[in-house]
Amino acid sequence: MNQFYFLCRVIMLFLFPGILQAQDKADEIIEKHVTALGGPARLDSLQSVIMEGTIRMQNFEIPLKRSISNNLGQRLDFTVGGLACYIIVTQTAGWNYMPFYGISKPTPMKPEEFEMYTYYNDLQGPLYKYREKGNIVNFEGTETAVEKILYKLLVKLRSGSHVL
Repeated sequence: MNQFYFLCRVIMLFLFPGILQAQDKADEIIEKHVTALGGPARLDSLQSVIMEGTIRMQNFEIPLKRSISNNLGQRLDFTVGGLACYIIVTQTAGWNYMPFYGISKPTPMKPEEFEMYTYYNDLQGPLYKYREKGNIVNFEGTETAVEKILYKLLVKLRSGSHVL
């Protein structure tokens, strides 16, 4: 199998040299990213996270608490105008309860909304073990901002949506 993979890379190198160079660059960037996050052992050990904070919008302060179990689901609790609200997302479905919008009982999410939230169920992110997850990563070049070089990676998730 390794000889076959090597042979394919050699053929690709001659036929499409830019493709392999771009893929090698993407893998190099991802490796540095994983190292910066603490390395594979640390990312593999992530099981859950709880985040608490406040969002300030116009004259409102909205306290929130988000609990995520890696690749299992999440719950987001927040209060708007004294009304307790929540969003729950599992691996297969999601529900909203937002009485300030007139939603008086938990309501199933629309597919596009559900897909948006499930992206965040993966605490390791879309780059770590991206091939195993069924994601495709392409190096899209660089930009400069505040005298720093920024690398652009386009990630196509298994679901078909894209993240840059």
